[in-house]
Amino acid sequence: MLVFAGESYIKEKLICFPYLELWNSLEGLPVHKENVVKMYIKKRHTDIIAKFKPEQIEASIRNYHEIYVGEKYFFTHKWNFWDFIAKGLNKFLPEMEPFKNYLNNSYKEPEEFCIPQSEESPINELIDRRYSDVQSR
Repeated sequence: MLVFAGESYIKEKLICFPYLELWNSLEGLPVHKENVVKMYIKKRHTDIIAKFKPEQIEASIRNYHEIYVGEKYFFTHKWNFWDFIAKGLNKFLPEMEPFKNYLNNSYKEPEEFCIPQSEESPINELIDRRYSDVQSR
């Protein structure tokens, strides 16, 4: 039995396909055929896509790809296209700083781990007091 979904419903699903082409062109991401994606794309996906500018969506997909295949990053969760739209699109937007957030600790500068302390810090006073106590023994 063939059910016609209606023109607006079809147009909503078509909004995803330019991004699917980009997704499929990036080596290392799972490749999907349009007819499979049509089964999984729902209104929530098109609503999410409508919230962003095309260049933001493209940047997010490219950022996810670079982080997913890159050795310097710890994010290794393999999403399919429709799950990425629903769960990951906003995480990999440039303004979310994904390259900084998902960078492995071994690639971070040592000062990124240190919490700066001022000279008047209560912690420094405690350390000085303990050091003095140890020396006086």
